Amino acid sequence: MTGKNQLELAFDYHVHVVSIRLAYSCERRIIDGKEVTSDKRYMVYLSKTNQSTRNYSWICGGAIISDWFVLTSAACIEDEKYTVVIWGYRNYVKSTDLDKHECTRNCKRIVTTFVPEDYQLTYNKVDEWSKLDIAIVKVEVPFDRPSSGCMYNPMKIPINFDIKYENASVDVIMLGWGHSQKWTEIDDKRDYNQNTLRYASAKIFNKEDCKKYFTKPDLSMLIDKYMICTYGESDLNDKGERSQRKYFSNSSDTLEFFKEGNPFTVLVGCPNKYENTTEIFLSQSNDNDEFSLRILNATRRQGICQNDHGGPLVTWINDVEHVIGVASVFRVNSQSECVPPFLFTSTARNKMFIECILGEEDDGRRSSVCNKPASERGFNILRTNVSWPDRHTSVTGNNVIYRRPQIPMNKYGIK
Repeated sequence: MTGKNQLELAFDYHVHVVSIRLAYSCERRIIDGKEVTSDKRYMVYLSKTNQSTRNYSWICGGAIISDWFVLTSAACIEDEKYTVVIWGYRNYVKSTDLDKHECTRNCKRIVTTFVPEDYQLTYNKVDEWSKLDIAIVKVEVPFDRPSSGCMYNPMKIPINFDIKYENASVDVIMLGWGHSQKWTEIDDKRDYNQNTLRYASAKIFNKEDCKKYFTKPDLSMLIDKYMICTYGESDLNDKGERSQRKYFSNSSDTLEFFKEGNPFTVLVGCPNKYENTTEIFLSQSNDNDEFSLRILNATRRQGICQNDHGGPLVTWINDVEHVIGVASVFRVNSQSECVPPFLFTSTARNKMFIECILGEEDDGRRSSVCNKPASERGFNILRTNVSWPDRHTSVTGNNVIYRRPQIPMNKYGIK
């Protein structure tokens, strides 16, 4: 059999031994996140428009959290002034081609943005731009009706506000259309975004261990106060189902196991350069009559990379998907590859920020804290109304609008 993973396989049905000799030809494309198998109707991405001065493939992730609002990253909002929300479509469409597809032609303009007032997008200081890296945007037309040409109707995802779901070893998935592995310099104009929505499964990482990876600059305080850290692969799929998998080192090419009346599926992946192991996965089949072998593409992509910024970190609470974090920080190695651990801004640790904004849509859920002066509630929200060049956007009410300069931000990694 030929392909990205070339294997020669020999079976001994009597001893139940699978001998595997691996001839790897691994490329970046092999380690892409897995393509989603279920509709993530809450998942969106933010795209630049023809008003943008960016000449590279800029996108950010996001999640629908109400009929009007999308949860995303503050860095995305501060980095690009004129953005639209692409929804109801599993495929990635370049910003120059949005008018060519019936669904993306109906993209929604962002008309209002909300970020913590203390947020500062300082391009070369990760300890500043990753602090409070969370934002909510309002679209001009609500997500309350289907649109022709789209793959599915929009649906909001519940938000988690309980920190117990941030405990180490909790299984999560992250989603996005961003780069599979490669972080690129600004002068590289090639589009590395993925053609379809992908996910990666991971586990929440112990914060004390996580902080050891983020010492220059020191992100310890931010990790403790605002972040969720992930590292390693989970056996959770994008439907919240758990597969039966076992992990083996590459110390031997021969894997022995007992059949126990059930055949197994063998999945062989590329050598894991970060853990110095080869991942071989076994999962039981429901067919008891014969032994079967199936070769699947493995993934080493257990986290976020360029252009995944702002996407949701998701877990299942009482069998229901909840967003628990927003994609923020990844590290970059000397080969310009995105490597773990990965940091997400916690929704539970930004509960009042989120609830005060959603309360504008639903007074019944608005906390009394939101009506107090900023000095009493301990935070302030910076609200900006976006004035699109081809239409008049009025500023309603008595809101004081602060306008920060849009600071170019072309890389999110730590070198």
